[in-house]
Amino acid sequence: MLWELRSIAFSRAVFAEFLATLVFVLFGLGSALSWPSAPAPSTLQIALAFGLAIGTLVQALGHVSGAHINPAFWIHPPHSHPLTALSPGLFSLLFQLHNETTTGQAVTVELFLTFQLVLCVFASTDERREDNLGSPALSIGLSVAVGHLLGIRYTGCSMNPARSFAPAVIVGDFSDHWVFWVGPLLGAAAAAILYHYVLFPQAKPLAERLAILRGCEPEPDWAEREARRRQSVELHSPQSLPRAMAEKKEILTLAFARAVFVEFLSTLIFVFIGLGSALKWPSALPSILQIALAFGLAIGTLVQAFGHISGAHINPAVTIAFFVGNQISLLRTLLYVLAQLVGAIAGAGILYGVTPANTRGNLAINAINTNVTPGQALVVEIILTFQLAACIFASTDNRRSGVGSPALSIGLSVTVGHLVGIYFTGCSMNPARSFGPAVVTRRFSPAHWVFWVGPILGACLASLLYFYILVPYCMNMSDRVAIIKGTYESEEEWEEQREERKKSMELTPP
Repeated sequence: MLWELRSIAFSRAVFAEFLATLVFVLFGLGSALSWPSAPAPSTLQIALAFGLAIGTLVQALGHVSGAHINPAFWIHPPHSHPLTALSPGLFSLLFQLHNETTTGQAVTVELFLTFQLVLCVFASTDERREDNLGSPALSIGLSVAVGHLLGIRYTGCSMNPARSFAPAVIVGDFSDHWVFWVGPLLGAAAAAILYHYVLFPQAKPLAERLAILRGCEPEPDWAEREARRRQSVELHSPQSLPRAMAEKKEILTLAFARAVFVEFLSTLIFVFIGLGSALKWPSALPSILQIALAFGLAIGTLVQAFGHISGAHINPAVTIAFFVGNQISLLRTLLYVLAQLVGAIAGAGILYGVTPANTRGNLAINAINTNVTPGQALVVEIILTFQLAACIFASTDNRRSGVGSPALSIGLSVTVGHLVGIYFTGCSMNPARSFGPAVVTRRFSPAHWVFWVGPILGACLASLLYFYILVPYCMNMSDRVAIIKGTYESEEEWEEQREERKKSMELTPP
């Protein structure tokens, strides 16, 4: 029954996992060595080395074995990929917890870092997605990089039990070693359950899932049955029902509830990683470039992971701007903003709890430079958010083709904003990013309004310019009102769904 064990493809996949992890560890650990003739490598240098190594190997060997390169990826639900994850022992540096970090804090950090990485991997390699994914290899590599930009100061950043195991064996030091197994495995398992069973579930019967676990050969008609199941799900979804039934409030659909939850979760992760990268550790201060890349790559990773579920706004200013541009309903706008604010508070609160007391400081709260007036700060925030929102609208416009990777474009837009804005205001561009740490630390400066008014004005100006002047939609007033109410359905979608219903009736036997 175990056909995959008898296939040459399986042997190639196992060898590819061995080779990929060997190369990854060689490059990653080599970048972190301290040479007497050169300054110690910076956090940014190490993070990029690990991230780009993973990206290169996923691109080179992903089609052979899936390029897991990490034992934590064993823990995921039965998938349609025909190869199981088998990987040999691997080499890595010995990890040490920061002397002020407890094991509980370290486990939490490793859990969150691996959670965002695994979500990015699942979303980037999901064959069911039809939106523009860009380069999965680059997305995954940058997700590894952003994890290191935060995690190095806490634990050295594992996210991979294999990367932690070998140096412990070679050196003979297993102190707190369990952290680098429990944290990544729990984070990967949580991501797998959330993605494959809650956010983007697969319609597979139990027998098929068990057969995948056993490594049995798929039945010839599984692909056809899967196509019919997908068609059945689509045809019986709220959007496919008759118009009278489709015009019910968005809040009654499961997809809407998932989208709101994703906005909460993605904002939580963004604030946790972004603020964490800007903390001032006694041993080393983060550079402006390091902070800017951490915020930008975090956004890019989350857009890649959640864009097909909620749109991955992760920003009240962006959500309000989409509403002003007549792209989403009023109900979705209100619940998205609420979810984002609660997520930001949760992310800042978790970061506060896992960070040593001598490092928390003001939790990287936004503050206007002493040489900058509130008026000047407002103008800066308007311009920075304007360029970000314009990039988002253009990158996610489904009327365009050949736009490259929207996630990467949006992430780099956030990065360039921080490269300029940090000197003026600490760079908000996102009211939730400013609100979360202010609530947790209870520090609301008199100029806190700048971090709300500036981003919202900038995003709304970009929305008015893009959706009404530069690239306007041709819709009548009734359609625009339907969008605001959450009951809009285009004529093209309706005709397409009607044809699919006819095909389904023809394919389904009496």
